[in-house]
Amino acid sequence: MLAADVAGALFRTGMPARQRTSTHVVNPESYRLTLEALHEFNASFLPSARGTGARARAAGDLFARAVDIDPLNAPAWTGVSTAWGQLAVADQIPFDEGYERASAAAMRALDMDSTQGMAWANLAMMRAMKLNSLAVGMELLKKAEAVDPSNAAIYRLKNALLRSAHLWDQAIDVARIARQLDPLTSGYLDREAFTELCAGRAERALALYRLELAMNNSDALARAGLTRSLALFGRYDEAIASWREEALASGDSLLSRSLAKAKGAEGYWGLKHEEGRQRLAALKLRTGYVSPVRFMQARWAAGDAAGGFHSLKAAATTDTKALYRLPCMVEADEFRNTPQFAAAVARVGPLPLR
Repeated sequence: MLAADVAGALFRTGMPARQRTSTHVVNPESYRLTLEALHEFNASFLPSARGTGARARAAGDLFARAVDIDPLNAPAWTGVSTAWGQLAVADQIPFDEGYERASAAAMRALDMDSTQGMAWANLAMMRAMKLNSLAVGMELLKKAEAVDPSNAAIYRLKNALLRSAHLWDQAIDVARIARQLDPLTSGYLDREAFTELCAGRAERALALYRLELAMNNSDALARAGLTRSLALFGRYDEAIASWREEALASGDSLLSRSLAKAKGAEGYWGLKHEEGRQRLAALKLRTGYVSPVRFMQARWAAGDAAGGFHSLKAAATTDTKALYRLPCMVEADEFRNTPQFAAAVARVGPLPLR
């Protein structure tokens, strides 16, 4: 009965009964803001933006301005949903708050235009996580794919959902579909390689990142992925050299000089710990909501194994959805091959298939 009550509450908002496409001509300024917001949101996946949520928040603000100007701008409402959903799933805000806002915005978009594929995909992610059910999400993703089959971003989100369920090979297949739909955006190759790292297959990720860098040596996502893959492979001096190229490309001369003197595992992790300590100190100064998961990640990044695992226990008591992606977390790389980490992954488990 309780499960039925929960499901009924979640689905009480009626789904569009028939397909309809908006014929509304969007206000030009609202349209411009929507495009700017999409650019800002896509930038949130760059290495420099990982873990901060700042770009996703900025995108959400731009989408909100777009709908303020033109409340009938369905793509902007979809964008509002995407931004809130990203913040919720990444544990940047309380999940329930993000769930309510992302779902409401998605339904607003679909009420105007039921062919908004990303709105369906956002609902898929939100409801799968709310109900702890991959099956719920996959059913809604079928609607997303049916109405917008050429939208690669839908498959990026599907990849994330399958990663939460630890279905690595299926997630990789989905990332490859996204790559075929949008071969010019390296983020989809990154999702494939990133999933290989989740599965513990650093050699496959390494090959993918090298393939991308052979075509575009300035690709920041591929360079960061290559650095991480080399370190997970135990090739620390090569990882340091790759990391130094990242630093030089970004103009970080201080880090570049430090990397020039670093050697081996000790040098690599020593500099990673320094970055992690800075991150942890900044978190401790934050006001408002900061989830235990973010403290867990920062403590691991700082090399504090005991503190990280202690934060993991605290996070597990809050039913945080981010823990489903524990095998994928970059901050856990140093401890990935320890029995304690393996036990933690087994204890948390994947997003249930039901």
